[in-house]
Amino acid sequence: MPPQPETLAIATSVHKPSGVDHQAAAAFAERWGFPFVPREDRSLPTLASAHGAEAIFIASARELALFAGDKPHRFHGGMGSLRVKRRKMGERESVDGLLAAALLSEGESVLDCTVGLGQDALVAASAIGPSGKLVGIEGSRILGAFVAEGLAALSRANGAAPIEVRVGDHLVILRSLPDASFDVVLFDPMFRRALEQAPTFDLVRKFGAGEPLTPEALAEARRVARR
Repeated sequence: MPPQPETLAIATSVHKPSGVDHQAAAAFAERWGFPFVPREDRSLPTLASAHGAEAIFIASARELALFAGDKPHRFHGGMGSLRVKRRKMGERESVDGLLAAALLSEGESVLDCTVGLGQDALVAASAIGPSGKLVGIEGSRILGAFVAEGLAALSRANGAAPIEVRVGDHLVILRSLPDASFDVVLFDPMFRRALEQAPTFDLVRKFGAGEPLTPEALAEARRVARR
């Protein structure tokens, strides 16, 4: 399943950046391979038009937002954070479908092949704890960068496993992995019909890969999963 081709994304600093903000935005751009364009008092639509960019990351020393044609989106854990909170309050794991199916334990390793907005990754990282390992795969570099930066902050705050996000085709990455190299492999592919969701989910519709899950990917996942 090849990732969707992406139009240009650029990174810029906040409207009136400090030197630290400017450095943070430039470092983000270098980290993810996006061009860095100083904002210089220009509006986001003006910047997008001038550079032919469908997405603009607005970075500072404090936060990251993604402007994708209508308004800036800021990362949040959404239902994933609520599910983590419920788990910590001692609600039965059977309430959460992922935890009921995966039966995750402290210190285990999880590969999330369709990380999307990272909500399942947050829940799994909380369940396996700081000694666990969680890797998420995202086909879109735009989504991957946005989610990786947001998940890093949330997983630290929750005392969860660190979440590593790799950008690429999950089938290619699965093929490269040894047998039984993760305890659990997760998939949560796109719905075949659109559902009403929180506005942030529009980013997944816009940039995420919508191809159906293939039998070959499932076969590779079975090989990579220990159980």
